[in-house]
Amino acid sequence: MDPRRETFDHQTVWNDFAAEADMIIEVIDLLVRDLPISVKALLAGAKSGDLTAVGRAAHKVVGAAGTMAADPICELGRAIELRAREGSLDAVRTLCEPVSNACDRLIADLTAWRNELARVMQHDGDSVQSCRS
Repeated sequence: MDPRRETFDHQTVWNDFAAEADMIIEVIDLLVRDLPISVKALLAGAKSGDLTAVGRAAHKVVGAAGTMAADPICELGRAIELRAREGSLDAVRTLCEPVSNACDRLIADLTAWRNELARVMQHDGDSVQSCRS
């Protein structure tokens, strides 16, 4: 994954949640809580060779990332799901570090955006138009 590539599409998330900053904050909080659990399960499955567990965990990663329009992670997660179905443990293991690193970056970026949204909401009430991107 190109590190200069945006981890998620702010505008898509903003539009998908009808510019409801409080709802976006709530979903970010859930993702920040749950995504590391799915990544940990994916890494554990890859380490132990449990491709069924890898596939389940990758599917959860794709779902969480998709909620926040994090297309690069969705692409990696789908690739892991496919390789797990094919039984290609080496390919799965090769993709684990990139998806883990991408999820770490996504969590950092979402946390920063969440904090900006919360700050603006507290300061300006519902006027959060400047936080869209």
